[in-house]
Amino acid sequence: MTIIVTGGAGFIDCRKPHPGMLLSARDYLHSLTYAGNLSTLAPVMDQPNFRFVKLDICDRPGVYTLFEEEKPDVIVLDPMLATGGSAIDAIGIIKRSHPKSIKFMCIIAAPEGMKAFTEAHPDVPVYCAAMDERLNDHGYIVPGLGDAGDRIFGTL
Repeated sequence: MTIIVTGGAGFIDCRKPHPGMLLSARDYLHSLTYAGNLSTLAPVMDQPNFRFVKLDICDRPGVYTLFEEEKPDVIVLDPMLATGGSAIDAIGIIKRSHPKSIKFMCIIAAPEGMKAFTEAHPDVPVYCAAMDERLNDHGYIVPGLGDAGDRIFGTL
């Protein structure tokens, strides 16, 4: 299996990537912008199964080239699947890079988003921890988590 890890080289509040993940990674993709710190990868840089790729995840041609070379298994992680729109678009973009496989994982979903996602991408397995009741008039999951980013980073 090919694992491509994005971010994590000191990104946001990550002081050091998990060594087990890095030792199993073939490619470690990071643009080294916005708090990137290459020194956090020093312990694994000489490993034969490890390659650091300086590339911005938003550089679609670059990412497509990397995916063509490596044919990774892709796991897309998103805390919430509400309407499904962002996840549907993200998977569509990823499919154009021809990965070996794609899986989608979320913590919580609304039935409307799950239905839209599975209709748009019936070939992509979905792993979801909890299905909430519905979406409200604003497209928010009810009862939901509130703002997942605020909850994760404690900025409420």
